[in-house]
Amino acid sequence: MAVAMIATTTRSFRCLNHRRVVHTRLLATPSQKSMAATFRAGLLYADNHVLCLNKPAGMLSQLDRTGDASVNEYALAWLGEERNTKFAAAVHRLDRPVSGCLLVAASSKAAKRLSKSLADGKVEKRYLAVVAPRGDGFRVGDARYLVDGLRTVDGGSSAKKVELMPLASLARQPSPADLAAYAKKLKPGFKVASTRYEVLAAARGEALVAVTLQATGRRHQIRAALGHRGAAIVGDAKYGPRPSGTSARAKTPAIALHAASLVAPHPVADKPAIAVAAPIPDAWRDAHAPDLARAADAFLAEVAGPG
Repeated sequence: MAVAMIATTTRSFRCLNHRRVVHTRLLATPSQKSMAATFRAGLLYADNHVLCLNKPAGMLSQLDRTGDASVNEYALAWLGEERNTKFAAAVHRLDRPVSGCLLVAASSKAAKRLSKSLADGKVEKRYLAVVAPRGDGFRVGDARYLVDGLRTVDGGSSAKKVELMPLASLARQPSPADLAAYAKKLKPGFKVASTRYEVLAAARGEALVAVTLQATGRRHQIRAALGHRGAAIVGDAKYGPRPSGTSARAKTPAIALHAASLVAPHPVADKPAIAVAAPIPDAWRDAHAPDLARAADAFLAEVAGPG
């Protein structure tokens, strides 16, 4: 990526606890042209109302304490070149080290309607992950619903993480009534979450799993749920074994979790639904067994459907 400026930059912002924090770092600021090119290369869908990006691992979904450019800035750079418009808003988020489908509204009305669809559970998202299982339940063909309580905890100077309270591992999908009953067992601050996984392929001590979330997703839901069951996502030191010699604050530029497909109602009522599938990162083909990449490609071809 081209670099237009390197400068020491001080940024101030307010954290959730309302304490004022000043963060100083050496920032490499990409040019508008390079940000537009990056966004263009990952664009999966675009019309006057909605954009969908295959977000590369390492790009922020929203601004954080690093001050690095987020998806919105990349989208605005592209929109400035293509349309000379000045509105872009990512309507959901992916963790920084996660790649894949991310919806960006190109108008305030679209942002409001897409956000409502997400809140109402009308957006279908499917994920692929490569895990390193250390126990049972992750052979090819295995499928389970993992029901947990999740609570965000303060990560101090590092990114926040979640505390997990396991509730059940089920062969069938829990009903809304089931989830409500599980929620009553939780301690204050925890919220119930249901995560389904299915093992698609296995090779060299790793497994490719397809993952879906029941209703609204929680912070780090997939990462925490799989990691707690002894099947941490490859590269995820936060919820799996930390490589020797690394610190708790070490950043992982990418983990093997990919938002593979997305189907969402279009914010304009008479338009067809938005349906996209994002190719797996090239790095997966180098880092994992060919059988896993082939299974991922087959999964994406199936969810993409004809054409």
